[in-house]
Order: sequence, then C-alpha cells, then structure tokens
Amino acid sequence: MSFVDRPGGDAVTPVRAVPAEGRAELSASPGRIAPADPAWEASRKPLVGEFSFRGEPVFVVANHFTSKGGDQPLHGRFQPPARESERQRVEQARLVRGLVADLTAIDPGAKVVVTGDLNDFGFSPAVSALTEGGLLSSAADALPPSSGTATCTRATPRRSTTCSPPRASAGWTTTWCT
Repeated sequence: MSFVDRPGGDAVTPVRAVPAEGRAELSASPGRIAPADPAWEASRKPLVGEFSFRGEPVFVVANHFTSKGGDQPLHGRFQPPARESERQRVEQARLVRGLVADLTAIDPGAKVVVTGDLNDFGFSPAVSALTEGGLLSSAADALPPSSGTATCTRATPRRSTTCSPPRASAGWTTTWCT
C-alpha cells in the first residue's frame, strides 16, 4: 500500500478504526487521521500505526500540532495574549481524540499512546479537547512534580516526562495514554 503526503495535498491513506475478531484495528497501518480535514491545513498530519508490544496490540499516534509561531507570548506585554493558532490545535485534538474514541468503542481495553509535539501547555483548550471525558489522560500528571524535566519555550516553562511501562527495557516518551 502506498503512503504519500504531498505538500498542499491530501494524504493517500486515511485511517479509521475497524472491528476485527472482537478487537479494534486500523483500516491501514500506518495511516493519517482525517487527512483532508481543514484542521490540518498548513500543518503536519498525525501518523497512526498499530504495533505489537509483548504480544499485545498498541496503537501509537505521532503528532506535531500546528505551531504557536504567530501567537503572543504567555507572559508578554499584551494580556491576555492573542493565541490565533489555538483554534486549529483544538480542532486537531478533537480529530485525534475522535479516532481514540472509535478504537475504544470497538475495544474498551484498547491500548493507545498519543504522543509527539502538541505545541501547547497542559492547561490549554487543545489538551482539554484531548482529555475530554477522561478517555485520554496525561502520563505526566500521574508522576510526582519532581519526576519531569523542564524546558523553556519563549521563556515559558513546559514540563516533559519520559515514562516507562512496567518491566520494559526501553523507555517510552509518552504524552497521553488510554
């Protein structure tokens, strides 16, 4: 199966959740989530794939939501800051959450990792859209505050963490998990 993403065009392989022998799987792996949706205009489309980890299926959604490049700084001169890019990230989060909802509707025990650069803060409307209804939760929120590392973007601290699944030999960098 061909997998191509053309600048200014649509991905060839859109993906959806499908039932298969009592569990969820992807219609294509890898594939793109709603690649023709306007939410991805001038932005990278997330790539989702189905993998096997210790004999269990795991769905991984790799994201790079639209940049905050044109937004005003959080602690800048203008308050509240104009965050023009926020609306697009909220729509992107809704699309990602929609696929997760579809996977877990088919298989309530589906293991899904939503990771990558969301270009936003843990308290943002985009993150709220991802975690709405408790379907997804932040792996960082489950750790004590001293477990994370701080990074600074435009003089705004953001927390990032690396989490390892139990008895795993290699760590996973995760953001949101079912």
